[in-house]
Amino acid sequence: MRKWNTTATVTNQQGDTGTATTPVCADDPQAATTGIANKLQSEGYKVDHVVVKPAGPCDHQH
Repeated sequence: MRKWNTTATVTNQQGDTGTATTPVCADDPQAATTGIANKLQSEGYKVDHVVVKPAGPCDHQH
């Protein structure tokens, strides 16, 4: 797994738009995009756009 920095443009339930920047551990950029989009949607945000950039090895403990 690799670490990816994700920056998502999101809209909350009140219609306010902003960005959420979150590191994600995933096998590839598509998995990182899907993972963060699903997490943000489950928290009530509408995800408009996600940018993913590599950030090195994953540093969490298994």
